[in-house]
Amino acid sequence: MARGIGALTYPLAKLVGREPPPPVPETGWMRYFRYTEDHKVVGMQYLIGVLTFLFTGGLLAMAIRTQLLSPPPTSSGLTPTSPSWASTAPS
Repeated sequence: MARGIGALTYPLAKLVGREPPPPVPETGWMRYFRYTEDHKVVGMQYLIGVLTFLFTGGLLAMAIRTQLLSPPPTSSGLTPTSPSWASTAPS
């Protein structure tokens, strides 16, 4: 029977009048994906989450930079590399 992350196991067992089973200590790496109050595991969860978002943001930033490598064609007489104020500046 699937029990999910276990956050509601104790309250639901008390509601129906059963004594909740004693917790079984987990020693594998799957304990990092479960609901827990252990400060070391919570710290690792935050670290993995932050690094995941940092890596994803870096990939998206690189995708934007590669899109900017080839500028869009312009309909005016300006070249894509010249600044727009170059044609209006007094000489």
